[in-house]
Amino acid sequence: MRLLAIFWVVIVGCAEIKVDPNVNSDGGGKTVDAASTLDGSPDAPISPIDAPVVVDSPPVDAPIPVDAAVVCNDVNLLNNSDFDLGASPDWIQSSNIITDVSNVPIAPQTGNYLAWLGGWLSSTDSIYQQIIVPANTTNLQLTGVSWIASEELDLVAFDNSVIQLESSTGASILEQIVGYDNTHQGTSWVPFSETIVGNYAGQTIRFTIGSNTDSTNNTNFWYDSLALTATVCQ
Repeated sequence: MRLLAIFWVVIVGCAEIKVDPNVNSDGGGKTVDAASTLDGSPDAPISPIDAPVVVDSPPVDAPIPVDAAVVCNDVNLLNNSDFDLGASPDWIQSSNIITDVSNVPIAPQTGNYLAWLGGWLSSTDSIYQQIIVPANTTNLQLTGVSWIASEELDLVAFDNSVIQLESSTGASILEQIVGYDNTHQGTSWVPFSETIVGNYAGQTIRFTIGSNTDSTNNTNFWYDSLALTATVCQ
């Protein structure tokens, strides 16, 4: 009579394990412990569930303050720069340089007055104005018009005129801006525009126009509509 093997079914966790009760370790069979895993190794202890890891958020930078917009304005540092107020106290003259239209052989570029240097033999003329350059000045620009008429025929400079910046006392020349001589003679007003090279922000300086003529062949130097424009940024 064939004996039927009876199998016990042991359910371990969710795994179903079949065990033959007639087979023991003495019979060469392998006894399976219900507490074992399917591959026969003991179960590893169950680790407790770790607490959630808290990740620090990166610090939020404070907003960077935005500087107020820089505002720049152009300011003419010369008073009575077109000479149309006549011989005002703003200009210090060596002689009657600011002249009205009734006393000159040409018409002023604007208004009724201009500055007339030279016009005499062996003459030295000058006209100047003290100016204060604002501390926040970023640029200085000189503009104006000139007209030069001369009896000199040679293309050699005998008579000359300059526009320059000097120390407040006039003892030293800081910068020559414009230079003319009898070879620049013409028949009309000629505009000029020159950028000041030096930095004079915050200084009191002297703006000077001068001329020298020799003993022969007269030269006239006329100027009008000047502006010494400072770009001032706040």
